[in-house]
Amino acid sequence: MAEADERAYIRFALDAVASVANAMPSGWLSPEQSESIRTPTLLSELGVDYVCDWANDDQPYLIGPADRPLVSLPLMQEISDANLHWTRRVTMAQWAALVCEAFDTLYREGQDSGRLLVLPLHPWCIGQPFRVRYLQQVLAHMEKHDGVWATTGTEIASWYRRLSDRCGT
Repeated sequence: MAEADERAYIRFALDAVASVANAMPSGWLSPEQSESIRTPTLLSELGVDYVCDWANDDQPYLIGPADRPLVSLPLMQEISDANLHWTRRVTMAQWAALVCEAFDTLYREGQDSGRLLVLPLHPWCIGQPFRVRYLQQVLAHMEKHDGVWATTGTEIASWYRRLSDRCGT
């Protein structure tokens, strides 16, 4: 896609979300997590603060243009409800156990440096009445641990930017 077309596509998507949410989105997840080499720069130019396209770490990091980088919040696509249950046909009970196992590992590893569990959920999948209890189980498991910050991508990106500014990165 040409740069002008990509910019128009991103603008259209941001405006569409803003029109129903009454606020411009601050984060971005590309369709199929696909980006061009220009996407981070275009997102930054259009006011996006964070991106979830990269699943290559358990911690946030800066990506994109040096003058206004995005915060990358690594998405754990491997344990998304749609990926495991819908695509791979893992039962919801198994999905819940896998998410809790991932959380437990990240919680242990994060004692010294912090870790993210950016869990993709899809209302059409997890939101079904016969599946919601598994999400409730997962959230209850996470909430019983000390020091867990259940928050939004916007808040994580803001926190990370402040931390990066203090550390000079």
